[in-house]
Amino acid sequence: MFDNNSFIYSYYIFCMTMLCMIMLSAPYINTFPEHGKIQVKINRRSINISLILIALVFSLVFGMRWDFGTDNLTYLEIYTQNNTDLYNIEWIFKLLNDTLYNLNVHYWIYFAVFAFIQVFLLFYTLRKEAFLWVFLIISLFGGLFFFDWMNGMRQEMASCIMLFGTNFIIKRNPLKYLFCVIIAAGFHISAILFLIIYPLLKNGKNLVPNRGIQLLILMFCAIIPLTVGDIMSRLFPILEVLKQFEGEDGYASKYNENVLQKFSDITNIGIMFYVYLLINSLIILYSRKIKSYFSGRRISIYYNMYYWGTVFETLFAANMILLRPFRYFRIYKLIMIAYFLYYLYKHPSRLSTALFVSIIIILLVCVGIKAYTTPFNFFFDIPNAL
Repeated sequence: MFDNNSFIYSYYIFCMTMLCMIMLSAPYINTFPEHGKIQVKINRRSINISLILIALVFSLVFGMRWDFGTDNLTYLEIYTQNNTDLYNIEWIFKLLNDTLYNLNVHYWIYFAVFAFIQVFLLFYTLRKEAFLWVFLIISLFGGLFFFDWMNGMRQEMASCIMLFGTNFIIKRNPLKYLFCVIIAAGFHISAILFLIIYPLLKNGKNLVPNRGIQLLILMFCAIIPLTVGDIMSRLFPILEVLKQFEGEDGYASKYNENVLQKFSDITNIGIMFYVYLLINSLIILYSRKIKSYFSGRRISIYYNMYYWGTVFETLFAANMILLRPFRYFRIYKLIMIAYFLYYLYKHPSRLSTALFVSIIIILLVCVGIKAYTTPFNFFFDIPNAL
């Protein structure tokens, strides 16, 4: 219907995928057990079927992608040449690659398996909060998190596994949480940093200051990369040496544009800096109301992970070496955007409705920007595809 290299084609694919997933999630949007109202019971079989279908829609589309993002062809080469010798320590990633390769499975299924597990873990972890699913999908696409999932696959997979592991912080089950860390480290060894998360969050305490201080910290961290650049390398010159060891093709060398582009979540679109700064500021301003409305240890743990992850991601925006560990916490930003949108949806007023509509529009525009800057193609549309 459209030229497969066009903006319209890519935007159409993204929006249709998002719409199909939203339609499967829509029946659960009003199932939040509000105080004073009869709780809507969710049929477990129904929600499991919806969950599988949502994951299938997402994985089928993005499993069949071709050259979508910076790492896609790198992982394609690793798989098609079975070049996994460098990943012996990340044994689960190597095992998955080797197994599918030895079974002679087409590479689109290989990519689809990763995509399926990622989105399944996200929605399964929040299956008791299925009322969030519609807004999770909007956040997943509008926040461009789906693009990260399609590139840094090993780390993003580990991130989704540790999101599921959050359940065992809530249930205070350290052994199962440790098992999740081991599995996540099997995809990306840096996931061992989650060992320090359990003792910090197991009591569900609030680990953030008041909202005013939160905003000041965030603004301070946003100003530093814009005015100073890579402050950590200035303070600790040894970090520049580490960049040299990384090599010309490493992460740092790929981000030598201006600092706004470095902070654009691998979109090379500086406007994403302002989008996230705005949305994060609004979430902080509404954080007390959001935590009061949803209540419980889960929202408190998610918010702690979201806030401090955002702070350090902002501070280290100009240093891709130091930024990498904090990419694990982006998934909590996705979740907090969904909580925020749901809160606005359930509290209609002139202000909340205006914010709700504006944020939805902004996120849809971001999807359009991604479609314009990084065209999406299916492998079967590319003549020279493997």
